Amino acid sequence: MSRIWLGIAAAAVLVAATSSYAVFILPEQRLRTVLDEQIQHLPAGVTVRYDSAHYSLISGQATIAGVVVHAANEHPLDLAIDTIEIENPALDAAAIWSRAAAAPSAIEPSTVLRLADSVVARGLSMKSEVVSSRLDMARIEAPRIYPADLLRPEIASFWATEMALLTRMQPPTLDDLAPLFRAEAAILAGIAYDGYVIENLHATGKMATPPNAAAIPSAAALPNRPVGVVYDVRRAVVGRLERGTIGEIAVDDLIMQLGPMGTATIAHVKMSGFDVRPALERILAGAALALKLLDGVKLGHIEYDGIRFQPPTGDAFTLGTFSLDNLAFDHGVPISADLAYGGLHLSRAQLAAGHPAFDELKELGIDGMTLSLRIAYLWKPDQNRVAIHDTNFKIDELGALGLSADIDLAGLAAGATWASTAKITHAALRYDDASLVDRALRFSASRQNIAPGAMREQMVGMLTQQGTAPGASPALANAAKALADFVAAPHSLIVELTPPAPIALAVLQVGTAVGTPQLVRMLGLTVTAAP
Repeated sequence: MSRIWLGIAAAAVLVAATSSYAVFILPEQRLRTVLDEQIQHLPAGVTVRYDSAHYSLISGQATIAGVVVHAANEHPLDLAIDTIEIENPALDAAAIWSRAAAAPSAIEPSTVLRLADSVVARGLSMKSEVVSSRLDMARIEAPRIYPADLLRPEIASFWATEMALLTRMQPPTLDDLAPLFRAEAAILAGIAYDGYVIENLHATGKMATPPNAAAIPSAAALPNRPVGVVYDVRRAVVGRLERGTIGEIAVDDLIMQLGPMGTATIAHVKMSGFDVRPALERILAGAALALKLLDGVKLGHIEYDGIRFQPPTGDAFTLGTFSLDNLAFDHGVPISADLAYGGLHLSRAQLAAGHPAFDELKELGIDGMTLSLRIAYLWKPDQNRVAIHDTNFKIDELGALGLSADIDLAGLAAGATWASTAKITHAALRYDDASLVDRALRFSASRQNIAPGAMREQMVGMLTQQGTAPGASPALANAAKALADFVAAPHSLIVELTPPAPIALAVLQVGTAVGTPQLVRMLGLTVTAAP
């Protein structure tokens, strides 16, 4: 019996040993073989080494440690990665890639090569002629590639082209940028993933001295040479990327130290609704670089929130939030856009530094301004019309002015001015008062040495008199009454134009030469005071 148990134990040990060899040793050897074979086929001047590589079928994870890449060519590059963790790597991907590289013309454009379920790289550092960077972690979900795009000849010269542009002193021309655009288009079309995350990026580099450096006091004495800059990003998340369609993008805590120009910080960046595939396809087909490449491109939403700038001297100031929505193109022309900017706060001292006239704000009793602006439009080329909507300018401390308009461009011809040919079919101007009217009345009253209440009554009386004057048309009388009501209790004032027939913008410019009653009829003018 003891021999039976001894035989069973020996068999168990043998099975365990055999399983361990199959589960741990063989896959690990295969991984190293694949890595070593690929290293042997790297481009001339590029070397790669690694300290260790482990893989187990049980966990489905490969771990490569101590990766060092060195490119010794015209533009040297060094890259080091502490560890790379790969979940369920496609070990046959290297062989498939090699076959594709041997006959690129035979690859179907739709052929996609899966690389792994996920890849996590930790402790990355990179150094080149103009950029040095460190990155704590990068994670890619379901990475895959399209060999037909990544094997394009433009890719081979991408790094050299980019470095040549970064190190040159003169601004590049469109012809200089063409090879870079084609290479980047091939990369964007050839790389895909389900998600991408990076954490704690720190990069230093150089940028050309801006053309207006002389206007920046701290940069005026700079020679015409690159300026050192530093970038930091705490976290960035990118959604699904597939053939030029990009998911939601979120970036947190971006800091840009711009040398003598100061430091800019952005708390959050959000982007969504990006589809640049139409442009990629045209660029890769050999189309010349031109604005019409943008036709069909969709840029849904871009937002920069919590923008703050610290100049080299003086106090920091908040720039607020910038957003751009619904940007679309036709024949290279942006036919729709919704641009908004808000939250810029400037003290009276900061305003006065730009122009002494702003110091008069103290007469209105305010110490600064918080500004916001929004411009939105939709151009319909097939109808020759432009609709301006949701457009406004606001000073939180004083009030807001909004505009909407429909403009007929049917008569617009080459060489003609907008004012002479564009026609208004409808327009509305709305002012919502916060405190401007009361502040202006107090200011005027102090100049005339009368009480603010008496000044208000005086203005209301004058407007009422104009509305009841002999010969005043009903429209003019209603407008005068609305203005009087607004001055008496300022809230909202709406001025609307509904002309019987579309009216040229030029009429508004020469309107003073037209009699008031006639102008009111031509414009279809109505004025309303809203509570």
